[in-house]
Amino acid sequence: MNEIKLQNNPLAEKLAGQAKTNMRNGNADQQKKATEQFESLFASMLFSAMRKAMAPDGFFGSGSSGDIFQGIMEQRFGEIVARRNQLGIAEMLRSQLEISSGQSPDGTFPDDELHRITDEAAKRTGLSQNLIKAVISQESGGDPGVVSHAGAKGLMQLMDETAQDLDVQNVFDPRENVIAGSRYLKMQLDEFKDLKLALAAYNAGPSTVKKYNAVPPYKETQNYVESIMKRLDAMQDEE
Repeated sequence: MNEIKLQNNPLAEKLAGQAKTNMRNGNADQQKKATEQFESLFASMLFSAMRKAMAPDGFFGSGSSGDIFQGIMEQRFGEIVARRNQLGIAEMLRSQLEISSGQSPDGTFPDDELHRITDEAAKRTGLSQNLIKAVISQESGGDPGVVSHAGAKGLMQLMDETAQDLDVQNVFDPRENVIAGSRYLKMQLDEFKDLKLALAAYNAGPSTVKKYNAVPPYKETQNYVESIMKRLDAMQDEE
């Protein structure tokens, strides 16, 4: 096993996202903690799967009491394995995050890597590279590991349902995230034929834009659209 796959497990994705965010912020202690928590969860799930194969009713019998003791034992097993790094999952995750994010030695996301990814996304979708960069800046500030309070993830802040519809395998992979997010934005632009409406749909959802047949009267969405339009104007002035 040389690559960790996050198979739509919300907690696992959250821990991986926290690890990547801490990695970008240069917070080694917090990043280590997050990856060790991930390994603990992985080990607990592995032990649970093995136990169910051997003893479907659990080692403590069926019923609520047995389930409680079983859960405590599986959690404790995971903690012990993670503390001893017996599976090497924490280290593997740290290595994978560094590779997938293109992290530079100082913990920042390289501008040239972001430029390469957005250039590819622009060529694939027909959107301008400036537009994609403006959306990334507004959505995540360029942090590929960020998770919003609503659960949106990565550089272009994809929700799980959207990521699944776009066949995203790893929502925290910068290239996958940006290409998928750009595809989704292009879909909105094709639908509404207007950049402001497309941006509003990206932020508030296409059904909401259709309901009002305009940028929805939500302060968040209106500020979102206005901010990106200003970023685009500033980019064009710099060229």
